Amino acid sequence: MTVYRALRFYDSETDAPGTWENFSTPHMKSLSDDYSLRPLTEYLKADGGTAPGALRRKWRFVSSIVSREAIEIIHDILIRESYARLSSRANSTAGVAFQPITQEFLRQGDLKGGNPHGLESSKGPYFWSVLQLACEDNDEDYAALHDFAEHFLTEVTKELKAKGLFAEYIYMNDAGEGQKVFESYGKKNLKKLKAIRKKYDPLNVYSNLMPGGWKV
Repeated sequence: MTVYRALRFYDSETDAPGTWENFSTPHMKSLSDDYSLRPLTEYLKADGGTAPGALRRKWRFVSSIVSREAIEIIHDILIRESYARLSSRANSTAGVAFQPITQEFLRQGDLKGGNPHGLESSKGPYFWSVLQLACEDNDEDYAALHDFAEHFLTEVTKELKAKGLFAEYIYMNDAGEGQKVFESYGKKNLKKLKAIRKKYDPLNVYSNLMPGGWKV
């Protein structure tokens, strides 16, 4: 089964329905819509996700230039490969979340001091797309998820590069194991981060004692 979901969030204490006018047409008729003015805690509780209760998950992240073709590439590969590789895996799910990153979002970051991520507002906007996989607590299914994740990322990257739509940046919060997060920031920024680490943590205490995650 294929399901499409749109999560709307506007940070305000008053409702502003006009905010969504540019997103209203054209559109597919929704089966349900629970949009309402409510505290953030209630919003988070209401969004159970596409695989509530799943015990094992995997993630992969890919950036692209904003274009309809980029979305279609990612969408079509997801649908095709999900049915081909996961349809026999009971209670396994695969989904992609598209996160638009505007030029203004990046420009405001530059105005407030910048950051080491290597994102240039002049090259935006971007789509940050995160692959989300889930399954029950089963070693065989989990291995299948791993294979799917690697295959999906390889195919999507190849297609995006062929069309000139690929972007190098990898967002740490959505990346999966093995993805080279800091390397995606660019050589100059990575060199600076390593210099900062050497200055403040010359013994690599953080890198050696902090489990998991990504280390510079």
